[in-house]
Formats: sequence, structure tokens, C-alpha cells
Amino acid sequence: MRNPRQLVPRWALGALCVLAFSAWWMWPVIAGHDDRLDVLSASDPLLTRAERPLATYVRDIGQSFRRAAPDATSCNVVQLAAEIERRDPQAVVLASAVNGCDLREFVATLRREHRTVVIVLEPGVPADAAPFGARVVDSGLLVGVEPASTSRPCEWWDRETSGPCADDGEALVRDASGVITSRGFDRIGRAVAARLR
Repeated sequence: MRNPRQLVPRWALGALCVLAFSAWWMWPVIAGHDDRLDVLSASDPLLTRAERPLATYVRDIGQSFRRAAPDATSCNVVQLAAEIERRDPQAVVLASAVNGCDLREFVATLRREHRTVVIVLEPGVPADAAPFGARVVDSGLLVGVEPASTSRPCEWWDRETSGPCADDGEALVRDASGVITSRGFDRIGRAVAARLR
């Protein structure tokens, strides 16, 4: 039989350990940092359509993800800057369209704030159009530049996540009308998440 005086210190030590672990686990909520966002995506058409796979792959690498308000696009930098100020993300994903806006100054500002910037180039935008300091995802390499080009060579992940490739080793990334398929958006989401690492 144990001495009752020895049980109290062990019990108290156990309770203290549980309390310390709970405080550590809940510290972001206690300190008010639970709303810190890792990745904020602009609401550009390409990024909005790729949101589901993009969010999935970003969360797979352990980061939180949110799409900006509908009017906070890469061309509406005032609205996007206000959303960045409010949410304080570590990384910002922007899109550069063929007839898009000049993002050089905005990207330079984000880089001065020590934020990671990923620019998704829409099909047809040359890679040298991306501002200096931004990580680039060239979606033309992933889904083709021409809408008539409906398939691209399979990558290793196509076999792993999207099902088997065609017998000819091609992945269907656009439908017959030239619209990017879910597999095409899956490729874009995966590439963006890889550039965030």
C-alpha cells in the first residue's frame, strides 16, 4: 500500500503537465494569432476555378488557405492590398493574364513585407512577364497554350492522383471546346503548392 502523501504530488504533477500541454496547444487562440493565414489567393478567374485543388494541396503541405473576396483580384490591387493587410498572409498567389495588369510594383511591395509571392501565368503569358522576386508557375506548360491542345504528356503525379493516363501516355487537360478540365486544374494546384515550399 502506498503512502497517500506520495499520490498527491504525482497527481499534481500530472495535472500540471496536462495544463501545460493544453496551454501550448491552445496558445494561438489565447494569444489571438489563430486567424493568421498562410496562403491568400487572389480572386482571378483562373485561380478561382483552380481553388479546390489549390486549397487541397496547400493544406496537404500543412498551410492554411483562403481565397480573397471576389473583387480582390490581381488587377484590383487596392482591394487586394486591403485584404492582405487584414488577413496578414505569409504567401500571396496572384495570376498574370495575357492582357493583365503590371504587377511589378505590387510584387515588390509584398516582397519588402517579406511575403512569398507566387504568380500563376495564364496560358500564353511569357515567363519573362513575371515580376522579379516572384515564384512562377507557368500554367501553359501544364495545360497547354492552345485551346485545341487537349492533352499533355503524363507526369508521375497524373498516375498517382488522377487515375491512369491514356495508353499513349497523355493526360486529358482540356475538353473538346478548349476549357481546362479538373485534371488540368489539379496540375495547376499541385504546381502552386510545390512553389510555396
